[in-house]
Amino acid sequence: MPRRVVFLLLILLAVHCASYYGAKAIISGGPYNYIGTSFDSHIPLIPWTVIIYYGCFLFWLINYTNIVRTEPEGTYRFFIAEILGKIICFACYVLMPTAMIRPEVTGTGFFPDVIRMMYSIDPPDALFPSMHCFVSWMCVVGLRGKPCFSKKYRIFSVVMAILVFIATLTTKQHVIADVIFGVILAELVYFIAGYFPHGKCKSR
Repeated sequence: MPRRVVFLLLILLAVHCASYYGAKAIISGGPYNYIGTSFDSHIPLIPWTVIIYYGCFLFWLINYTNIVRTEPEGTYRFFIAEILGKIICFACYVLMPTAMIRPEVTGTGFFPDVIRMMYSIDPPDALFPSMHCFVSWMCVVGLRGKPCFSKKYRIFSVVMAILVFIATLTTKQHVIADVIFGVILAELVYFIAGYFPHGKCKSR
């Protein structure tokens, strides 16, 4: 993998960790807001969807790597949008701290145990907008309009992103508002970043 690609991915990873974990450290202990609706309370906990919730990290890595492997001018818009989005996420987490009301995990087996472990190591805060949903939709917008990526690959990315949205709800990690604003934020920052100079994807 070209050093430029590794360098860009490391920068994006650093910004991701700083915005997410930095905000969680600042708001630790609350007070928090709960922005769930009555509809959220009817969404069931489906433990096996934790596979999608954690499996999406591989989805992100593959798509981000493919996106930043285009020529530098072609990735500039995506890079700016990604950093801008993480800054906005950090501001939202700090200025409007939200928390999730998690259900009691019943039953035994691998997936309930993984859910319980996830709940124990990941406090239910810094939720609005959903970082999972923002990053997943950035995988979609980063491929949009670039002929160097096949239509099937772009469709797969959309489907995978939607599955991630569902998984964030069925693992009871987020509420619907977190998901919706995560998508809106990705579209917004990518639109704003379009005013910066950027090139076109080179056919491969």
